[in-house]
Formats: sequence, structure tokens, C-alpha cells
Amino acid sequence: MPDLCETFRWQAGQIWNRMAKAASVRIALSEETITETALYEMALARHGDSTIAITLATKPQEARHGGDWEWWLIAGSSGISFRVQAKRLFQNGRYQSLLKPAPHPYAQLDKLREAARRDGHVPLYCFFNHPMAGFTRQGGCCRHSYHMPSFWGCTLACPDRVRAAGSDHLDHLRPYMRPWHKLVCDHARARLPDAAKHFVEQLSRLAPAGRSSRREAIDPVEERLVPDHILRLARAGRERPVEDDTLIVDEAVSSLPEDVAGVVVFDDRREATS
Repeated sequence: MPDLCETFRWQAGQIWNRMAKAASVRIALSEETITETALYEMALARHGDSTIAITLATKPQEARHGGDWEWWLIAGSSGISFRVQAKRLFQNGRYQSLLKPAPHPYAQLDKLREAARRDGHVPLYCFFNHPMAGFTRQGGCCRHSYHMPSFWGCTLACPDRVRAAGSDHLDHLRPYMRPWHKLVCDHARARLPDAAKHFVEQLSRLAPAGRSSRREAIDPVEERLVPDHILRLARAGRERPVEDDTLIVDEAVSSLPEDVAGVVVFDDRREATS
């Protein structure tokens, strides 16, 4: 089975190709649909893995009121949690749903940060991209051998860097992005929460070439105890759940804020299996 970094890169390529095909038949996939499909396929691909398990719980379509997601990267009873907002790239090279009308273009960004702070999460943007964007191999290489541009199909950025760009255009936002596989690429040498923390701290320091990396004060990336309902969801994602899966998923979904569409848990079980 490929490692977690390869799973992330594979799914970035799937999104890269899916968005290109959708555009060719004039279908506009929503951020929520792209996110849920990607996480579902990743969880399915790693089903039965005893080292890194992925478990997904989503709200019913009729109950959804927003596109944010909770991501938990845990090891044992502690981990790091993210509140993630997804934005897709349109054919004109802009993330058209990123900015809101004047006088408060960053009202949604501010809401993301405030909600993340309130609930103890780290805020992140996840951008979905397509081949017409003109990405190159630069900036996304890791220790793996596959370095094609399609790993830019999914990228992550910190909200304060998104605000610093002052634009919803890819050309202005690209310096602040990195492919999402780099969130977990160091997990082969470190616990999953530690790998994620290191990546996000690097992400927060990005700046265009020749410019200072001065930024707003960012929220600290801190590991914390995982709530019981998330731990139960993680256990339900293993091969032998100890309780009724449906009840556990319902519990996880009912605990989410109204404007969050779902939760995914990346469970590093290597210590438990060693």
C-alpha cells in the first residue's frame, strides 16, 4: 500500500483531471462536492491499513449550511485539528468565491479564522486547481519521485497569507500555496501531528520572491487532546469497530457546527501497532 503522502498526491492528480473533464463538458463542480469526493476516495483507498487510517463523516445534503470541514491528524489521544475552507479555480484564473462584495471582501476569511479560534482549530484554505492554471513542477517536490504538475491539483494556504495576496487571482495567490501532500509528507520520519505542525509553520512564512515574509500574528499550531467523539470515530474506521458505526458517525456529525459540512480523521496508529 502506498504511504500517506503518495495517497494525497494521487488524489490531487484525480482532482486535477476531474476538474479538467468537468470543464470540458461545462459542468461546474462545487467545492463541497470536490472535497467530499476526494476525502471519500482517500478513505476508501486506505481501508484496512493498520498504520494510517482515514475515517470520514459527512452531513446529509439537506442539512448542510456551509463548505468548511474539520480535519483531525491524530496519534493516540492527541493531535492537531484544522478548520478548512475549500475554493475552486475557475477557468478565468480566479477563485471567484474567495472574495465577498465591498466593503468587506474578507468577511468569509475573518469568519473562518474566528470560528477556528473559537473551537481550537488551525484555519486553512484548500484550493482545487486544474491544468489550465499553468502550474509547474517547482515548489511542490518532496522525497518521492513523482514530480509532475498534477500534484498542484490540491493546494493549501494560511488565511493571513491569502489576505496578504490582496487578490482572488491565481497569479497573486500561488506564492503562498503549497501542494497538500506536503502536509503529511514528513510523517514517515515523524508522528503525523508533528509532520503537519512543521508544514503549517513553514506555510505561514511563505512570501513571493524578493519580498519580506512579514505577516500578521498567526495562530499557534498546537497539539491538543482529541475529543471523545473524534476518538470514537477514529476507532470506527478501523477494521474491527467496537461499537455501532452508524451511531458513532451520527454522533460525530451532530457535534459539528452548523456551517461545517463534515469531519475527516487521519489516525496515525504506528505506535499502537508496533
